[in-house]
This record gives sequence, structure tokens and C-alpha cells, in this order.
Amino acid sequence: MKNWDTKQFIGYLFLLSIALYGVLFFIFTKVMPAPGVPLYYMIPILFVFTALAYIILVRTKDKNPRQFVYSYMLISMGRLLMYGGFVFIYALSHRENAREFAVTFFLLYLVYTIFEIKAVLSYFKS
Repeated sequence: MKNWDTKQFIGYLFLLSIALYGVLFFIFTKVMPAPGVPLYYMIPILFVFTALAYIILVRTKDKNPRQFVYSYMLISMGRLLMYGGFVFIYALSHRENAREFAVTFFLLYLVYTIFEIKAVLSYFKS
């Protein structure tokens, strides 16, 4: 992975989001029907917060590399708490699809996080 500027990262992240939505939509409609899983909430939330985290981390590294570690830890903790709250609230209000939702959200979180970490690491290597 080469060093991307912010627009390239967001473009690739958008393409990843579209691909993930297509695959999951196919899985939840044809392979393993689960009509109540709200992909239309999960993917945009993960897209927006991953893009914001990348922008903040890149800007922090450019301004003050010492603050990068603190920013990364704070962003990671904030996202985990927010995502955990989102999954918890959804699970309380939609008990019938809670398991599918939580597993799907966790897997999407892993994909987006791995994508972000690879992009940030490539930014550091340049």
C-alpha cells in the first residue's frame, strides 16, 4: 500500500464500503436471510468515523509526532465506546436480530480498522 493523500484514502474507503455493502446485502438476502440487519446504518457510521480518524491522525502526525500516540489512543477508545454503545442500544431494541447485527458489526469494524491501520502505517513509512 502506497502513501495516500486524504482524498485517495476516502475514495478507496468509499469503494470498500460499496463492495462490503454489496457482499453483505447478497448474503443477508439470498444466502442467509436476515432482513432486520441495518446495513444502511452500520456501513455509513463506520465509513464516516474511519475517515475522520484517518484525517485526525494524519494531521496530528504532521503537526506534532509526539501527540500522535495520544491521539491514536484517544480516538481508538472513543470509537470503541461509541460503537459498543451503538451495538448495545440496537441489541436492546431489536432482540430478534441482535446476534447477527453484533457479529456483522464486529466483522465490519475489523475490516475498516485493518484498512485504516495499513493506510496510517504506509503514511508513516513515507
